[in-house]
Amino acid sequence: MQLIAPDFDRSIDLPGVGPTPRPVDIDQSVTGFRDLVSLRVYEFTDGTEINGEAEADEVLVVLLAGAVSIAVTGTHQAEFQLDADGDWAIYLPPDHHYRLQPLTPATVAYARARPSSASAPRAFRPVEGVLAIEEPAERLRLRLLPLEGETDASAGLGEDVERLAHLTGPARLGDRELPPSHTLALSPGEGARGHRRGRDPRGGRSIERLGPSQAAGLSPGSRCTRKFENRTSYPARSTSASATGFSP
Repeated sequence: MQLIAPDFDRSIDLPGVGPTPRPVDIDQSVTGFRDLVSLRVYEFTDGTEINGEAEADEVLVVLLAGAVSIAVTGTHQAEFQLDADGDWAIYLPPDHHYRLQPLTPATVAYARARPSSASAPRAFRPVEGVLAIEEPAERLRLRLLPLEGETDASAGLGEDVERLAHLTGPARLGDRELPPSHTLALSPGEGARGHRRGRDPRGGRSIERLGPSQAAGLSPGSRCTRKFENRTSYPARSTSASATGFSP
């Protein structure tokens, strides 16, 4: 299990936008995962326009704070609005472009995986405060839920797949207090459960909730057998000035 801290001083120069904070920037060169390509979190200001593309990936775009509108173009076209009272996330299929416009200052997460098929874009909203995404994404699964009492830090996705559990609020890992925006990278077979005290009797590390917090857990779909090789670096792509080269 890896504990990955955010870097609030990190920013990238987005075309047409300029320097943009990207405190969470996790890819396979960090995790060593085979299936989950990346998780990145951006802080967008209102009045800007972010243009990006899925390229060969399927992408889950998840609103963590604020409100945004998203227009998708490609084989399928669609328009969405994400806010606290409605939809919280969209699925963006491979080979599609998007235009994202923050309606307020917004925190937005992007998760990527490499699929073998695609479906039409779709929006998702929570049920009783829990956001669960199973389909139509082929490789990605997502849970966004509060950490309360004894909680599975990998958000109930199971321990047989790769998982990234992103904590949006403060928590405690063992005897270490974690500020918001830390991420746990859990390989298959590794567990992490939340307990008020002590360790998980099954051997997982303990996480104790300190205040209002949410965990966004991401994993590749366990039903798909398609894999691709680990990589330690990625070629730069023209749509981004980031070191790993992925556009938002």
